[in-house]
Amino acid sequence: MQCWHSLGTDHSLARPGVAVSGLRPAQALLPTPNRRHQAYSLRNCSFTARKSTVMRASDSCEMLKQYKGAMAVDLPQMQRIRDDFVQQMHAGLAAEGGSSLPMIPTHVDILPDGHEHGKFFSIDLGGTNLRVMYVKLPRGHGKVDVVEYEENPIPDRLRHAPQEELFDYLVDTLMAFADKVGWYRPGRRKMVVGFCFSFPIAQTALDKGTLIKWVKGFDCPGAVGQDVMTLLRDAFHRKKQVANLSALVNDTVGTLCSAQYGDIAENTDTCISIIVGTGTNCCYLDQLSNIQKFPLQHLPRTSDMVINTEWADYTSPELPWIEEDKVLDGASRYPGEHAFEKMTAGLYMSEVARLILVRLAEEGGLFGSDVPEGLRQHESLSTPQMEMAHEDESEELDKVAQVLQDAFGISPTEAPQEVRRQVQEVCALVCRRGARLTAAAIGGILFHLGRDPRANRAAVRRIKSIERGKDPAAVAAAAAAAAGAAVDSVDGSVDLEAPRNVVAVEGAVLRHYKSYLAEVQAAAEELMGRGAIFIEPAPLLSGTRGAALVAAAAKSYMSGLSFYEG
Repeated sequence: MQCWHSLGTDHSLARPGVAVSGLRPAQALLPTPNRRHQAYSLRNCSFTARKSTVMRASDSCEMLKQYKGAMAVDLPQMQRIRDDFVQQMHAGLAAEGGSSLPMIPTHVDILPDGHEHGKFFSIDLGGTNLRVMYVKLPRGHGKVDVVEYEENPIPDRLRHAPQEELFDYLVDTLMAFADKVGWYRPGRRKMVVGFCFSFPIAQTALDKGTLIKWVKGFDCPGAVGQDVMTLLRDAFHRKKQVANLSALVNDTVGTLCSAQYGDIAENTDTCISIIVGTGTNCCYLDQLSNIQKFPLQHLPRTSDMVINTEWADYTSPELPWIEEDKVLDGASRYPGEHAFEKMTAGLYMSEVARLILVRLAEEGGLFGSDVPEGLRQHESLSTPQMEMAHEDESEELDKVAQVLQDAFGISPTEAPQEVRRQVQEVCALVCRRGARLTAAAIGGILFHLGRDPRANRAAVRRIKSIERGKDPAAVAAAAAAAAGAAVDSVDGSVDLEAPRNVVAVEGAVLRHYKSYLAEVQAAAEELMGRGAIFIEPAPLLSGTRGAALVAAAAKSYMSGLSFYEG
């Protein structure tokens, strides 16, 4: 059976003791008022989920038609989600807790520019695997001479061990790896290390960040509320090792920096990076002038900074909730949180599909008068299996039959072709909804940056109409309001030439689920026009590599030189 390695086995979906095998009466499982993403109340706007009830029907075909309507994300709705996303971006950049989007300043305001050279390491702690990497940068622009890495699954016991055990494991793994690549020799300077830490943090400097909470099935005592770089330094000290820990990033930020480093050689422009795997997140490069909540005492080194949106938490009245989403949310480890992630990411999509199939079986007789017992088993369908069923092009839908047997123990004779077709359609519905929501959020970021070509064309139309009045200030204001375009305050001229928008993508869903990626691209073009964005896979292990590159840039800057000899 197909398996996406990077999705791995993550037990963070269900809370202990909460059964989600089948549907129960829908209760108030939407976000509770004390949750951070209930920020709508901060703006005097109560949260109400879109009505999308699927009624009991005479057969599963009729119910499936209702699901199509309830889960559809058409162009007008994508536009509404985009507009709401933009508003919440602005609110999140203005104040802490201002919206469901945390919009965390990463303090990554110096990106690698191709002048760095030397030898650098990185540690990448993800939801499933621990990666360590060695990077050698030669003199040159945007080139990597040597990349060696090692990847190991994180032992289950360490997910709940005291933080000292987890961080000691990180150091032990890195030092053993450094020995393998021949790092040690007399007179060698201490290694420069970047730390890729893919958990929610409140970052206060490039090398400082406080853990907000554990996610992805981790719950290591003693870490929440602590600076994770200090915890890592303490582990190096306990192991009697020395290292220059110069940069803290998450996987999304690392992916953006890695892709932008490649832009130097390719002459392209990556403005956003997205991860969709077990979970999802997005980051982008913004102007410091847009970050109103940023501390005044910060001394900027450049005019830009990478913003970590933490868009997993995004919620909106426009999101197309169905009853199955509410059931999944209420039974998850994090009820009332990660609304956007639960509709778009690999950990959850297949479970939503399974819950829909349960209801089609219970109320629509999808599998006849009995509901197969295996279908009620929590998380019995994986997202790789969902992808396999969705993309089955065989005449008899043989792969769908295989998935039904492997996931639920339903034999091919119990699943005739019409049943298989409906199962495939459910998988397609869940995939399409997630992809189109992702595209709408991408559209929101590009609109905020003034890089949405259709918004720029709208600015042109408004400018032409106002130009008849010969008022340069009004022309400039119209352009800025319509598209966020760059305005020259002297003569009111506007640069409306849309740059090439490259979105770097990473994560098992975007790398392996071809239909998901194709749906994102198609929906983005529907929203912004053909050729508006170019979605491109990031370099492999880009988050891990990006951490090393940011560490290299930070070391180069701090040394006051354009290079560093390791």
